[in-house]
Amino acid sequence: LGDIVSSTSAIKPIRDHYKNSLITLLTSKNYVSFFSNSHIFNSVLQDDRKGFFNFIKVIYLIYRAKFNLIIDLQNSNRTFFYCFLLRLFSSVKINSTNYFAH
Repeated sequence: LGDIVSSTSAIKPIRDHYKNSLITLLTSKNYVSFFSNSHIFNSVLQDDRKGFFNFIKVIYLIYRAKFNLIIDLQNSNRTFFYCFLLRLFSSVKINSTNYFAH
């Protein structure tokens, strides 16, 4: 919940800046319903954060979606590895403080 509260100050300016863009949020199961009903995002992807196969599934969903830009507001160890793999296998631009971001 703390990550959600701290990210709210960034979410609205991102939506305002990218008014005409399709924006997808990646979040955990507990917050999918909340953000789906917020009408801020066009779609919400669920990250169960459980095990290697879920990790690969999330990477595959992100890769398959062919996003132009990823904004990583969490900057966790998990998103560090997402950034690493996406830099290797896709052309998406990644905005983050992670080492593999652009």
